[in-house]
Amino acid sequence: MITWSWLTQYGMCYNDDAEAKANSVDLRLGPSGEYRQRDKAVEDDKLLNMSQIVQQLRRLRILPAKNRTDTRKGIYQSGSGEVLLDTDKNEITVVSPQLEMCVVKTDHPMPMGAATLKSAGIPVGLAVVSLDENSPLAKAGRILLVVTTDALNSGQTFTSDKRLEQVDKGRLPVLLRCGKFEFTLNNPMSSPKLYALNMAGDRIESIPVAAKDGQLHFTIDTTKLKEPAVFFELTGE
Repeated sequence: MITWSWLTQYGMCYNDDAEAKANSVDLRLGPSGEYRQRDKAVEDDKLLNMSQIVQQLRRLRILPAKNRTDTRKGIYQSGSGEVLLDTDKNEITVVSPQLEMCVVKTDHPMPMGAATLKSAGIPVGLAVVSLDENSPLAKAGRILLVVTTDALNSGQTFTSDKRLEQVDKGRLPVLLRCGKFEFTLNNPMSSPKLYALNMAGDRIESIPVAAKDGQLHFTIDTTKLKEPAVFFELTGE
């Protein structure tokens, strides 16, 4: 359920739930991978693997024809096209008009929509959010960036690098891994300014931004900030 729930909307059905029975269900999936189409008898149940389930979703047009899901490559794209998960690379992108996000584990360009993470010195989770109501990122005059990296308590230890079992919970202060990240954003913002914010949302220092031909270019190097920051405000002042 966890995997195919990335692809399309789903709900839970119970045999004694009259309301659930009244709803239109295109495809029923059981706990072992068996499926039933609408109006099919229980004895017609068939067991499917994930690849076959995707084929059924395509055949029933629950997934669009252009959907990029490829189970052989570990790629799963939501029915809306907004979420793309790569399980082999442990990467994900989310692209919507007012919000774009990505998680990368290695240093390579990660295009989203209006925003592109050009390079990342360390693994990072990035979110770019329009703060202007009803304005997409490409037209927003005020944008919030969230740059999240690995964070652990001082002295926190685990039994292995996978961090499945904790040995010592550690103590304060929390240690936030620092790195250098390069971005571009397609936005014709005039006189753009970028600020690092503290946890209270106050501006603590400015970061240079270059604007050319409707595209903004900037680099955030958290090793050089006056104090730790994960939030950044981009605004056309």
